[in-house]
Amino acid sequence: MVPLSRDRSSSSSSHEPEGTQHQEHSYNQQHRKCFPELISACRRAGVHADGTGTLEFFIDRSAEPTFSQEKNNLHVVEVTQRFFETVSDQLERWYERKIVQAEQQAELRAQHDKTELLQRISTLEEELQQLKTNENADN
Repeated sequence: MVPLSRDRSSSSSSHEPEGTQHQEHSYNQQHRKCFPELISACRRAGVHADGTGTLEFFIDRSAEPTFSQEKNNLHVVEVTQRFFETVSDQLERWYERKIVQAEQQAELRAQHDKTELLQRISTLEEELQQLKTNENADN
């Protein structure tokens, strides 16, 4: 419950400058526009002997979502799930392509290394043959 002063204008004008009253009025108008459910939810107003009043607000907000909200939520969940499945599939394909590329590059390097090694073996065999020939010629 919110106590309200019965005579707001006399209490605010004696204590607040004129600009503040205008700001408060503007503030109240803005909140009436922002919170129409609060204004329409006002069920009862009471006035007390001392000139104050009380307002009671009852807002009916059910804890359970409506059918359309559930339907929208279900749709959002389905779309999100499809999105993540699609992204997951794309990432899996990308990863598989990267593995194939790495295997191909490794195979190319292995072939290149094999060719270089065979060439080096041939060069060393030739050098060995020349050394044997030079050794036989010296004897």
